[in-house]
Amino acid sequence: RLWTHLERQKGGIGMRGPGESQIETDRRIILNKISLLKERLKLIDKQNETQRKNREKMVRVALVGYTNVGKSTIMNMIAKSDVF
Repeated sequence: RLWTHLERQKGGIGMRGPGESQIETDRRIILNKISLLKERLKLIDKQNETQRKNREKMVRVALVGYTNVGKSTIMNMIAKSDVF
């Protein structure tokens, strides 16, 4: 039942054969969608690479410790702001 719509497109007058079958049409549409998605993925990869390069310049620091030992206080003093 999935392909009951096959072979509905017929050739015109004076044409040979049944014309483009539905499976050929579907295949063409799917290939077009695949190529569009590949282009989008290339764009996303390019954006991710740019963001990754920008993050490489940043310094990362981890502040870990037990509860109520002053992690937020130390972070506030370092950053000169109110984290919490």
